[in-house]
Amino acid sequence: MADGVGRGDGDETDSEAETRQEEQSEREERLDQAVLDAAVSLIRQRLDRRAFDSAIVSFAAVRAWDPAAGTWVKVGNYTPYLSHLIYGCQLLALLYCLRIPAVAADEQPLTDYLVRFRDQWLLNDTPRPVAELLGTRLLGFEIARNTVNQAQVRWHADGETIAYGDVQLQMGQLRGLVRHELDTAQELFARDLCFGLKGVPECPLEALVDN
Repeated sequence: MADGVGRGDGDETDSEAETRQEEQSEREERLDQAVLDAAVSLIRQRLDRRAFDSAIVSFAAVRAWDPAAGTWVKVGNYTPYLSHLIYGCQLLALLYCLRIPAVAADEQPLTDYLVRFRDQWLLNDTPRPVAELLGTRLLGFEIARNTVNQAQVRWHADGETIAYGDVQLQMGQLRGLVRHELDTAQELFARDLCFGLKGVPECPLEALVDN
């Protein structure tokens, strides 16, 4: 035993630990690529016969049903689901193009692959899942624009309390809620979107207009 120190069966050298970490990273990289390829294959599925042959379109249809209420989701509450799905597909397309070897090696511009992917798989005039989502969302927007739903917020007779479903708020509580949500939104914006950068341009809230 050299220097009176020996290695146990469970010990490993730095080199062995580094090799093990590299192998783990390679396995995770292959898994990430396999998951990405599977997700992109759903986006690139041709829908020559039935739209519901697509797992994405079928999932969107399932989300239109509210099992707790036993009825269909209101159109105004359903179109955001479609927007989330569409945005997710767009992010997957971006990630897929970023991982193309020629793009990753800066041998070809990213925009060339993005435009090609968009024209073939993401436009609303192609027989693809995203086109179905876009068309359904446009229809939902039109229905919501021409439909007057039952008011979800009601005033109590005292003129100081509003009710939203089973939730009741005094005006003071409402002002506190708005302030809390605004502070939270500003914190998320500064931390997660601006990464804590200094000197970010400010926009007065009174200048914002809801279209």
